[in-house]
Amino acid sequence: MAVEMFGHPLALRVTPANRDDRPAIGGERPAEAARAYGSALEIVKLTEDKLGFVLLLRR
Repeated sequence: MAVEMFGHPLALRVTPANRDDRPAIGGERPAEAARAYGSALEIVKLTEDKLGFVLLLRR
């Protein structure tokens, strides 16, 4: 799922549960598609000490 900085969804892609999501969104092809719409992709990583629900800072 790709969201804008306020959390509104921009795109959604469903993949099998046994596949990692990061390669599907972190490559050059998605970055080029985002640039075509005047946007930039940024992957927000969770902190290592995350346990349960933790509110992320503004994306």
